[in-house]
Amino acid sequence: MELVSNGDSVLNYLTDDNSLISSTLFRIDLYCNDSELRADLYFTLPYANQIKLMIRLINISEVGFYFNTSHFFYQVTNCKLFRQNDFFYLSLDPDESDPLMSVNDQDFFWCRDIEVYTI
Repeated sequence: MELVSNGDSVLNYLTDDNSLISSTLFRIDLYCNDSELRADLYFTLPYANQIKLMIRLINISEVGFYFNTSHFFYQVTNCKLFRQNDFFYLSLDPDESDPLMSVNDQDFFWCRDIEVYTI
């Protein structure tokens, strides 16, 4: 793995060919590291020659994720990623009518830090 972006620079890195839109999430690891919750999300990006990225969400304060076998796991059709105060917000199934956080967003994470790796 190679670290390619972290912190605020991730907001610019995950655009254009590195966008998560139309990507496939193929693995999620959720774990504690030194008493902080982390998630490693693994994606295949269709626009970047099938490059695989791992997004590490560090010091997670809230997770809302739902899966049901009647749905395909897991095609990202849209997403939200922004920074609000000291937190990053990522939703992989957002309410598209609201560009900010919405109570209708699904599959979301609030975290203190974020890193992106190529794998």
